[in-house]
Amino acid sequence: MAKILVVTPTQQMFEQAQEVVNETQLDVKPLLVSSDTVLELVLRERENGAAVVVARGNHAHLLKSETGIPVVEIVLSGQELALLIARAKEMSGKDYPQIALVGFRHMFSNPEPLAQLLKADVQIYYAAPPINMSVVVDKACNDGADVVVGGELAMKYARKKGVKTLFLESTKESMLTALSTAKRVLYGIELESSKTNEFMSLLNYSFDAILKLKPDGRVAIVNYMAEKLLHKRASELIGMNIADLLDIGQDSAIAQAMEKRKSAYSIVVRTKRDAFIANIASLSVDGANEGFILSLQEFKRIDEMEETIRSDRYNRGYRAKTSFSQLNTISPRIQELHEDALQYAQYELPILITGEFGSNMIPLAECIHNAGIRSKNPYVVMDLSALSPAMQEAQLLRDAGDGQGKNLFEIAHNGTLVLESVDMLDIQGQYQLLSVIRKGCVIHADGRRMLPVNVRLICTTCKDLYTLVRQGRFLEPLYAYVSQLELSVPPLREHAEDIPQLLEEFMARFAGKYRKFVIIRPEAQALIHAHPWNGDILQLRLFCEKITLLARGKEVDEDFVKKHLPRTFHEDGELLSQRENKVPPVLYSREEAELLAAIDQVGTSRGELAGHLGISKTTLWRKMKKYGLA
Repeated sequence: MAKILVVTPTQQMFEQAQEVVNETQLDVKPLLVSSDTVLELVLRERENGAAVVVARGNHAHLLKSETGIPVVEIVLSGQELALLIARAKEMSGKDYPQIALVGFRHMFSNPEPLAQLLKADVQIYYAAPPINMSVVVDKACNDGADVVVGGELAMKYARKKGVKTLFLESTKESMLTALSTAKRVLYGIELESSKTNEFMSLLNYSFDAILKLKPDGRVAIVNYMAEKLLHKRASELIGMNIADLLDIGQDSAIAQAMEKRKSAYSIVVRTKRDAFIANIASLSVDGANEGFILSLQEFKRIDEMEETIRSDRYNRGYRAKTSFSQLNTISPRIQELHEDALQYAQYELPILITGEFGSNMIPLAECIHNAGIRSKNPYVVMDLSALSPAMQEAQLLRDAGDGQGKNLFEIAHNGTLVLESVDMLDIQGQYQLLSVIRKGCVIHADGRRMLPVNVRLICTTCKDLYTLVRQGRFLEPLYAYVSQLELSVPPLREHAEDIPQLLEEFMARFAGKYRKFVIIRPEAQALIHAHPWNGDILQLRLFCEKITLLARGKEVDEDFVKKHLPRTFHEDGELLSQRENKVPPVLYSREEAELLAAIDQVGTSRGELAGHLGISKTTLWRKMKKYGLA
């Protein structure tokens, strides 16, 4: 039984495939099938031993999306494209015609060099769900195509539009190339099959639990240690999604690594009973995602009684509300900050978050807590700037005043303690905090017992702690401890590209809160975008609430916004009446912001811009025209 199939939609391609098979003496079976029957016939052949299919266009698309059988696509060579373009140009009767190549992805090589050589405007139009062939052909015709080159479906729809058509014929050259690739794929499949038993033997000698995951996260292969550590048989594990086995949310490092097809190491993951150190490696072949290898080492067993206590505290309201998925940004700088924070979340070292007043330091601390191993445990925040030295000492080390008779370290035990404005902690409190950190215990409220505490410490500040150390206002050993991992939140003026979406988010929030929908006119948006926002995101949010309440109509204009903008100061305290630098253009949407950010990064070359954004040049041109950037 032939292990390689060639499925063809036309008699001409079927005869061509037979000629190639006869000339090469390959063990290949050509089939002449329609799109309606291709799935049924190929699945039947697979039951009889077929392992690889060579196909083109809609056949290839159907087989790849509906079956798990490997498909090698027939890609038109440069020579074949040149012949088609030349014939289409001749059919058009024009010196410089517009020719549309219509089909599915991977059918064509790059036609631009040939188009320039043959003096024709050649555009590729891809069809793929949810966009069907008729829509694609309509688009090509509406764009002014003189000739549509495609398969039977494309020709059928183009004829209805009265446009000249040319069938997308291939030669034996592309068929030979596809069959050669299919032979290599078949060899790889057979080699993989022969190595599977050896691979499993090696895995079963490992002291780590090892799981091979499919691209969608389902378990494909497990070793003996995985069965033992996860307390399930291989038959139960295979087919399960890893998210159903381990407590990994969408913000976890494991989930992020799988989404971005990257590797990650030394990540703490857990089940209800156990915790593990996990490593995950992405498997990729020729750029295609082949899944992941996940290894687990037993970390520690979770104490059931302590878990109940921590859950009770968590349910009392000591919890973090924000996760990384809620922090929307298009700023590369903020995206990098979030990536660093997500990595830091996996470890137990203290974190120092610095930033200007009003920046998103506390939400970032909440994200770090929720992405770490302590996410189900208490999250406790203490704002030191709001307390006198005596109250700081009382709540940190004696009684937090919540009726539990416990200080904040006890309440946050096995969770996270956030000290907001840590620069406001007085010297005596700094010595006491350093003592707790070094000894790992606090004195109970009765003054007689020493209680061990295990707390992840996160500190925030708007000041330069190093300068305070040099001035003798902050203890150097305490600074060395709390700043082991440091995150600096840029001020809003340094990621102003986020202002449009923040503005949209805040206005929508207050529209719901006050049942009052307010539209900011474009020239007023430009004024908001140009403002320096010395009070950062907090100031912008308060401003949005203010204009929502004070607006007398459904729209606010430039004069209204100018009247209510917060005052702006120089660093020396001098009041500015207006920002002197040029007002940048208003950004109407996130799409426009992304487009402008891409232009800043790669320039205005259509080819480079389209590649950077992952869209076609035609789509790019349409978007640029939409926003007046053409």
